[in-house]
Amino acid sequence: MKLKLPPAPADYNFQYEAQRNRLIESFAQGAYVKGEDVGIYAPAKLIYEGFYGQFKKTTSVSPAATNTAYAITFDTTEDSNGVSIGSPASRIVVTEDGLYNFSAHFTILSNNSSAKTTWFWFRKNGTNVAASAFLTTSDINGGHMASGRDHFFSLVAGDYIELMWAADSTNLELHASAATAFAPSGPSCLLSVMQVQ
Repeated sequence: MKLKLPPAPADYNFQYEAQRNRLIESFAQGAYVKGEDVGIYAPAKLIYEGFYGQFKKTTSVSPAATNTAYAITFDTTEDSNGVSIGSPASRIVVTEDGLYNFSAHFTILSNNSSAKTTWFWFRKNGTNVAASAFLTTSDINGGHMASGRDHFFSLVAGDYIELMWAADSTNLELHASAATAFAPSGPSCLLSVMQVQ
């Protein structure tokens, strides 16, 4: 169990101080005695340290074959603490037990005007996660479509999550956009991970 303290106000507020102290007293379960100062070493053990990561795939990729599952690999870590790209690079690994939110976002480029369906889903430790699939369909030649999904996972240290995808056509791609004179580049896939408990 970890303690998440309420955000401090800009100015001193005795109600915030009281709330913080009651949380510390409750969390410490006897290690902290009401009315006594907390030693300089103690707050580090009481302050919540959330684990997180944000990862990108910065290249485009098309499915080599139709109706075939592929794991999305990541090539860039934007920021992380206790969550990292594993080996192979499709694995997102956590180092601490907890409940995590995985928020995945994709950009799909359709390369012709035929209807094409793309499936996305999650795998946990190599096993498909039941009821995690979501689908998109596009028939716009040269058209882009954004798609995304959030999912909560209860994980233990060493567990990993993978993002999977498949399509019924090879005439599409997970598309990484190039920078223009007026807009920055964009990844084909962006994954944000946050420990929520």
